[in-house]
Amino acid sequence: MNWEDFEKNGYGVFPADDMAPLDELRRQIFAKTRDIFGLEGEDPGAAFNSFHKLSITGAKLNELRVKLIREVTNSVDSGTLIFNAFQNTILTLLGPDLLVQKNTNMVIQQPNDPNPSELHRDAPANSPYEIVVWLPLVDCFGTKSMYILNRQKTAQALAKLDTAPENWNDFHDYCLETGDNVPAPYGTALFFWTGLFHGSRMNAEKETRFSLNMRYKSLFSPGGLKEPFEFFKIFRTSPLTRLGLEFQKSETIR
Repeated sequence: MNWEDFEKNGYGVFPADDMAPLDELRRQIFAKTRDIFGLEGEDPGAAFNSFHKLSITGAKLNELRVKLIREVTNSVDSGTLIFNAFQNTILTLLGPDLLVQKNTNMVIQQPNDPNPSELHRDAPANSPYEIVVWLPLVDCFGTKSMYILNRQKTAQALAKLDTAPENWNDFHDYCLETGDNVPAPYGTALFFWTGLFHGSRMNAEKETRFSLNMRYKSLFSPGGLKEPFEFFKIFRTSPLTRLGLEFQKSETIR
């Protein structure tokens, strides 16, 4: 994937620059999952893939998943580990002054789960200057992955919705038919622009999908319709920004 293709499509799958922080992230999440769900085995990938054999569904699954998200958010530094794994890609996209999402969003999609992620796009509510890092913790392919509409298809979908806003079913069917399933093996991440429609189909594969997503944005970019510091925290600043902030602080005190 080159940057011209990324700009044209609005998304791309990029390999990790360094697998060590990615493996460490998966190891920590696996430890939390094992404690909360009683997951067995020592191989994170194999255990995540066969998660559905635990036969935990419905309200119980959601209750434990929320607990897992809380535990991972509070005790695993996902934002730093993902950045360290994909540093070159993130810095090229956003520059050195970064905000990172406070919470770690995790998805567990078991085979034949009738409630896949709904079709949506993040902007305009979110900033169009954010990047979403969708990180598979297992190899994702076919319906085990997610689907996404590139910039052109997203524009066509919006035109269809504008023409007949009352006909959601036609719009939804169009997105399902034209959206591209994006294969993303473990060791890669899907980077996509917040203005694209995306979602997931029912997982018709024989393995469970474990994935998480993390958002990054430039410290100085517009915040969208949401208060940025409600959802983001300052992650990294350049030497020049630190000089400027110190200057502003000292000038205010005078």
